[in-house]
Amino acid sequence: MRYFHFFFVLFICALSFGQEDLYEIPFSEKIDSAELVITGEVISTSSYVDSVSQMILTKNRVEVYSIFKGDGTLDTITIVTQGGKVGNQITITSSLLSLNQSDFGMFFCYKEDSSDIYKVYASKQGFFKFNRERTKAICPFNHVNVSDLLQLVKSSMQGKPFEKKPLILPSLLTRSIGGAPSFFPSILTAGTGEVLTITGSGFGTSGPTNTEYVAFADANNGGAPSFIQPNISSYLTWTDSLIEVIVPSRAGTGPILVETSSTTQESSDTLVIPFAII
Repeated sequence: MRYFHFFFVLFICALSFGQEDLYEIPFSEKIDSAELVITGEVISTSSYVDSVSQMILTKNRVEVYSIFKGDGTLDTITIVTQGGKVGNQITITSSLLSLNQSDFGMFFCYKEDSSDIYKVYASKQGFFKFNRERTKAICPFNHVNVSDLLQLVKSSMQGKPFEKKPLILPSLLTRSIGGAPSFFPSILTAGTGEVLTITGSGFGTSGPTNTEYVAFADANNGGAPSFIQPNISSYLTWTDSLIEVIVPSRAGTGPILVETSSTTQESSDTLVIPFAII
């Protein structure tokens, strides 16, 4: 058991140093190196142990919205990322890309072989995650307007993208801003099983779902305006006026959001997360 803990500490340290050594990949290199450039949404994730490497990997099923480069007939693709959870085994690669269900953005993808499995070029830097309003696109070294990113890719490809679905930009959104929810306690740790209690009104009674959820600032992506949502199994209570949810390991210091089918509620107070156990 002591040997296991020692190895775990060394493993986490190695990941931390790897993140510090991260350097910026030019946008032109991402465009040139990717064989498929799309906007899409992660609709499901499934982790498994690779039979060759014995590493835990995750298959992320992505619904395709627009295709800027590559096969224009694709409706969905599968992207493999390193890390995940299988049974009581978990691998977390903090310096590499990990995806969650409902993540939406632009992917720069390639294949290593003739299979239908894609990988993301340059890992974290090959995915621009869009915020919930579809106004900002965020990846390491780059926080840009979605409209600017789309125009940059279109001009780089010198053509109009294929569109599987119309990309919903802010002028088309019908969601309204609701009241500011309250929460307690104000200081929690992430990934330790601690529970955040949220009070207010207008939460509805159909949550949690993929469209009705609580969102935390994403510590792996610079915090707000980048947010993550917990797994549905993390919710203990959801009523019209009360939500209890376990704080996920990637949660960072920032406001909390309550998303419903018709409104976005953002807290006026900041949830402080001094550390996380991953």
